[in-house]
Amino acid sequence: MSNHKNLIMKTTLLKSLIIALAIVISAGILGNAYKSRVKKISTVEVKGKADKEIHSDIARWDLMFSVNSPDLKQAYEKTQANTEIVLNFLKNNGLAENEIRVSGIDINKTYETIRIPVGNDYEYKDQFTGYRLLRSFYIETKKLDTINTLVSEVSTLIAQGIEIISQTPEYYYSKLDSVKHDLIEKASQDAIERAKKIAQSNNQKIGKIKYAYIAPFQVTGIYSNEDYTWGGVLNTSDIIKNCSVTVTMQVEIK
Repeated sequence: MSNHKNLIMKTTLLKSLIIALAIVISAGILGNAYKSRVKKISTVEVKGKADKEIHSDIARWDLMFSVNSPDLKQAYEKTQANTEIVLNFLKNNGLAENEIRVSGIDINKTYETIRIPVGNDYEYKDQFTGYRLLRSFYIETKKLDTINTLVSEVSTLIAQGIEIISQTPEYYYSKLDSVKHDLIEKASQDAIERAKKIAQSNNQKIGKIKYAYIAPFQVTGIYSNEDYTWGGVLNTSDIIKNCSVTVTMQVEIK
């Protein structure tokens, strides 16, 4: 009987040891899993920005005039005479011939709506009144000061009886693509530096760049209050502009 009790006690002790060992082994496995999870590489999303002030070096300016006459031949002759006056105005104020492009003549018939009595009522009819001839001038030059002078003096053509229509000049920067490449590089570096600071604050380092997104460029007037848009802004009304870009990156932190 005593031997039987001793056997039961030994069996119970063995079971207890096995359970204790299982607990220790399980704890070790869970501990390693936790460490593995802690050491697992994570990512961080950062944004970098760069901008540069640019000065336009190309101006584009369009203007046109119209001539109205009941006789087509007279309208044509008047158009030719006005063309010479406008060209002289442009050249005498500093533009070269290769900076001016003259369009062909656009000819349109004109009509006037008249009311004709019909019995006790009226009917309306379009009556031919003559011709309207249009001619446009397209100017592209690097002489921005010259354009400013021409725009301010264009009213002198009206004083000569020319029905001139002047568009607002547009200003562009010829090396914009080069500026964009430079800004992408600077914005990307700015994003990486931000990622490094985040990693260093947690005693970590950055790894690979998982992805990078370049937002549309924003070219706004330096003194304007233009808002950025999702599709990007290209200001053409100001001579001095600010070009900026934002780069978004997802970077590994390990």
